[in-house]
Amino acid sequence: MEITENPDIEEPGAAVIVRTTGRNPTVFSEIAQYGDTSEALARSLGKQIRGFLAASASIETHLADQIILPLFFTAGGSFLTKGSSEHLESCIKVLELFTGQKVKTEKDGKCLVVNVPKFKRENHD
Repeated sequence: MEITENPDIEEPGAAVIVRTTGRNPTVFSEIAQYGDTSEALARSLGKQIRGFLAASASIETHLADQIILPLFFTAGGSFLTKGSSEHLESCIKVLELFTGQKVKTEKDGKCLVVNVPKFKRENHD
């Protein structure tokens, strides 16, 4: 773990970034709210990391919405994430509204399986 302090920042506050290593390296971050203690910040981030690792998901919840479009326009496919988020749900709805293609989600134990179709180009000749 690397601890970095920046005394030139004029705003009080704390942030923590943790990068896991191994088969599925993932980055987690947490920014303290005004009045939060460092211990509360560390507990919150630890809870996120433990939940992700316990779920055995391949994609972290806050990354899931960011891979929907690249997956759709390349090969389609599916992935496991720990759960849904408003961002993921919004991205799915927008994709479905613009393309008419359905992204399917289903619970699988502690994970959410997201099935993204492959882009189908319509022939307008």
